[in-house]
Amino acid sequence: MWRQHKALLRRTQLCNALQRRAEAPDLDPQSRAMRLIGVPGAKAAGEQRAPRQVPGPRLGQGAGQREQHWTRGERNDRAGFAHGVAFNGSLPATGLTDPGRQLVHECDQLGIILDVSHINSAGFWDMLAESRNPIVATHSSVKAISPHVRNLDDGQIKALASKGGTIGINFANIFLRPDMQANPDTALDVIVSHFDHIVNLVGDEHVSFGTDFDGTDIPAVVGDAAGLPLILRALKAEGYSDTSLERICHGNFLRVAGAVWKDA
Repeated sequence: MWRQHKALLRRTQLCNALQRRAEAPDLDPQSRAMRLIGVPGAKAAGEQRAPRQVPGPRLGQGAGQREQHWTRGERNDRAGFAHGVAFNGSLPATGLTDPGRQLVHECDQLGIILDVSHINSAGFWDMLAESRNPIVATHSSVKAISPHVRNLDDGQIKALASKGGTIGINFANIFLRPDMQANPDTALDVIVSHFDHIVNLVGDEHVSFGTDFDGTDIPAVVGDAAGLPLILRALKAEGYSDTSLERICHGNFLRVAGAVWKDA
């Protein structure tokens, strides 16, 4: 897997894989796209720890990794770091293990952004307590609107915001809709309501696009990335300023990245 990441860094011509914070200000949003390499699940870090002299996250960082996802709705026994939320059945309600806490500290030292999407509630609170950096939820939505287990409640949203983080709204129909049905007829105003809720609760510096285009069924009205302007126009019609929209589109994630990478 790490060999593939290195190949990606060598061969990418149209996208910038950010390897250090100093590159961020040089990006021209009019002509360049930005690709941030993240690892979906902490098992790889556990597997790379077999030779204890070579910490797993350092291998990832060397290949361009700048974000760490922890689990995907599973019990993380193999790596022993954290547990996910259970879509079906039950999973442990315990938080981070001791190796999990150590992994948080290592990611902090290496400048790797921590992602709480998919992690269970106890792990969420442990991660916020252990990390000195802003934390993101790359693809989660609002539990007060759609009570899905993968969404964040108001207490979690406030805590993540107080730490300087941001929440990427997930466009999964089951995470957007109050009835949690996988119905592609989800309306634009339902999507907008998730942005509105977070902005009204903690401000526009703590909400972003999370999308999850490649991981779930999304509203037909959006379809794919070409539908993002429809959401922007809907937000604009709700009274969002250009400054707010810039924060939602990229500014909030870049702010977190700058804070996490500053000492790495």
